[in-house]
Amino acid sequence: MASSRWRGRCCSRPSRLAPVVGALVLGLGLGTVGVPAIGSVFRTVPPGSAAQGSALLYAFNQLGAALGIAVGALLVGVPDVASIGSFRPGFWLLVAAVLVGLVASTRLPGRAYDGSPEPVEAPARRPYGRIMPGSPAPSFGTVAATYARHRPGYPAEAVAWALAPLGEPPERLRLHLLDLGAGTGKLTEALVGRVSSGGRVTAVDPDPAMLAQLRSRHPSVDVREGTAERIPLPNASADAVLVGQAFHWFDRDRAMPEIARVLRPGGVLAALWIGSDVRVGWVRGFHEAGSWDPDAQFHDDAKRFPEGYGVAPGEFARFPFTTPTTLDDLMAEISTHSWVLTTPLAEREAGLARARAYLARRPEISGGEFELPRIADVLRARRAAGPPRP
Repeated sequence: MASSRWRGRCCSRPSRLAPVVGALVLGLGLGTVGVPAIGSVFRTVPPGSAAQGSALLYAFNQLGAALGIAVGALLVGVPDVASIGSFRPGFWLLVAAVLVGLVASTRLPGRAYDGSPEPVEAPARRPYGRIMPGSPAPSFGTVAATYARHRPGYPAEAVAWALAPLGEPPERLRLHLLDLGAGTGKLTEALVGRVSSGGRVTAVDPDPAMLAQLRSRHPSVDVREGTAERIPLPNASADAVLVGQAFHWFDRDRAMPEIARVLRPGGVLAALWIGSDVRVGWVRGFHEAGSWDPDAQFHDDAKRFPEGYGVAPGEFARFPFTTPTTLDDLMAEISTHSWVLTTPLAEREAGLARARAYLARRPEISGGEFELPRIADVLRARRAAGPPRP
């Protein structure tokens, strides 16, 4: 009975203290629950922007406390609504919220929101140019125009070496050359300049958007939609099959018999890859800044032809060269590579931002246009006489 009388007296009296305390708890809850969650978003910015992100987080914390005080002041002005009896359920909800907030603030990364720079962990390195046999290729067609404009062409020395086993002067071949996985025609362009009026170049690719770019740049080339696993050419019709930057995407067990089928006996199969020359310090540096593994391109196990299939063991050669570019053009080029296209958007943009920030500080590119060191890797082999056998 005494308990009932106390509860009746307590709950019948309006209180100005309870809503103020509850509102302050609300402010504390906003600061401890909301700020760490917002902080996880701002940790995706490049390191140079970390201090700015921390200052903004600190502002959110102060805003939460100010909001709580404002709500408390409003409730104080309405005493008939702010009785202990009517406020009690809300009060306990706010207590629960702040307890959750305190736990969250100790578990989520970063608790100091005083405007000082926060540590930003770089993501794990992603493969740079890593060969992934059997993996599905990304949709390069979504960046076809950028690819055509910014990807480099193939050095003349590398293409000449790939074609040398044909036994004719590489500058004026009267032969049929197939560019398999032609994309926008970067390798096609080099091949067109190496055939005489009696020769021809055929380009095959599965992506209509990439082929549209190729047709607009090389209207004289025989362009066909197809894949390495189903080549739209008759048997023994090609003197050479060349693959630029695409062999690692092929299903080899299906592609190699097809390549051997369309190659005449004694014909040449050549695969070419272009990469940045990360043996140069500042070139390695911007790949590391972007968290792209700079060494992967030097130990890719797919830069070899599988045994059998009527193709002799391959020969390998590497050709250093340079191409002129600018910072903007280089970043556009990098955005067309598979290791960028297959990266989650936030991680992709953060990596590109870090690489750009690194390059912007380098004296090698301070003049605007600069020469980017590159390498061209070439693997070539001859088609053996007789029917191909896997």
